[in-house]
Amino acid sequence: MKKKDLLLTVSLLMLPLLLASQLPFRTLPEAGSFSERALENVSVTASNIYVAGEINLIQFTLAFSSPDFEYADGLEMTFPAGVVPLEAGTTTIGGVSPNVPFVGQTISWGDFDEPSGFGDLVPGNYNFTVALDIAPGITGDIIFDFTLYGDHYGNPPHIVSGTGIIPEELEEAPVFNVPFTENFDGTPTGLMPEWW
Repeated sequence: MKKKDLLLTVSLLMLPLLLASQLPFRTLPEAGSFSERALENVSVTASNIYVAGEINLIQFTLAFSSPDFEYADGLEMTFPAGVVPLEAGTTTIGGVSPNVPFVGQTISWGDFDEPSGFGDLVPGNYNFTVALDIAPGITGDIIFDFTLYGDHYGNPPHIVSGTGIIPEELEEAPVFNVPFTENFDGTPTGLMPEWW
């Protein structure tokens, strides 16, 4: 066998190892850390408030953990009537793009029609933004529904649903600056309110 042929043969034999080394891998948990639940501590929280009658860029954090290798294939959020998610201004979650077009009050990221067995979202925290057109008549906290879809790699449950809130911006009360004043001789004259 010629040196050139030997090199080609070795290269072809090494190709699967090279390709496998480029794939992300799952780290084994410590012994005894397995549990019955695959997706745990799932939450979607809003970190800012909304103003009715405007387009709002609401920042959210998706958080979840898994003791047994369950990754997530995607997330779906549904908002109440009068709260419409918009494509412009809505960001990815961990590199996973939102599915467009949006349908009514529902927005989703990822492909969760069929479990992948190797999801795009590893357990952790993900910050993302959703642009919401909020109708003028909306008041109080906005309650939204969410569903996180696991990749079916670990133990059930593979799908976890919950609710979250977006608090309303409240009108600010006036702030008073109330200095204490004195007469020329240093005796107090009382309080004199000033609008600040």
